[in-house]
Amino acid sequence: MKKIFKSLVVVLAVVLSVSACSKHEILYNADPISSDMAEFQLFNAIPSLSAAQSGFNVIVLNSTDTIATANYPLSRYNGIPMGSTTRFFVRKPGSYTIQCYLTAGSTTPDYESTFTLSAGKQVIYLHSWTDAPIIKDALYPYGQGTRIMSGKQSDSLLFINFVNLWYSANGVSSTDQLQYQYALLVSGKKTSTLNYTNISDPQWTNIGEPITFGEQTGFVAIPIPNMGVGYTGGPSTLVTSGYATVYTRTVDVTTNTVLPTSIDYWTSISCGRFYNHIVRGVGRQSYMVSSFASL
Repeated sequence: MKKIFKSLVVVLAVVLSVSACSKHEILYNADPISSDMAEFQLFNAIPSLSAAQSGFNVIVLNSTDTIATANYPLSRYNGIPMGSTTRFFVRKPGSYTIQCYLTAGSTTPDYESTFTLSAGKQVIYLHSWTDAPIIKDALYPYGQGTRIMSGKQSDSLLFINFVNLWYSANGVSSTDQLQYQYALLVSGKKTSTLNYTNISDPQWTNIGEPITFGEQTGFVAIPIPNMGVGYTGGPSTLVTSGYATVYTRTVDVTTNTVLPTSIDYWTSISCGRFYNHIVRGVGRQSYMVSSFASL
């Protein structure tokens, strides 16, 4: 009986030893993306007066590939994939037909066109009810920014890519060159000290070069002195990543005027991040800019 018991103990020990040494492979439900695949984001910049006029509840590629639904729509002046602006749809490079429906269940697309995806990351801009989308390089990889540390004078950078999709009239893209500019304000000073309409006001700094319709400036570094401490919208003390309120305006270089509705400000935007500022609207009185962060 003792021999049988000892044999069982030995067998059990061997089993436990084998079990303890066995490997448990942990699998993640994700597929690797090769460099020859196309990655894209889709942005809705079609000018409209209300969200219902250009918010798409269903978007289908090649008649069967649904990328937007009523629960996951492409809203006016917004982009997909939703949830994170570093997400991209992944498809094989090639030609695609896109069909966009304002109403779920509709059988007639409200917008239909074709476009070609290339290998790498890109942003597809819907900008007209009749024209093909404009495709721009996503300018990836974004990088992590640059911080210049020098004690209390330490600076941080944020980055802005300006995209010109401005229409001068319904269905007519503008031929004017636009120059995007920014300014910062020292805390405690009234915004009236910032001259919004004077073209030559030295407080305004150009973001890249003037661009025409369908062009982008690329990400331009915006230095935030002292990491935003002492500036409007900035922190009260030095922090790891600075932030500040950035004032912006657009100069129409062709007419040498400041577009009146382009004057805006972005509250406490963070250093080290990359922002796409996208023109939208029709005419001088409806010119607006949407912010779409990339990182």
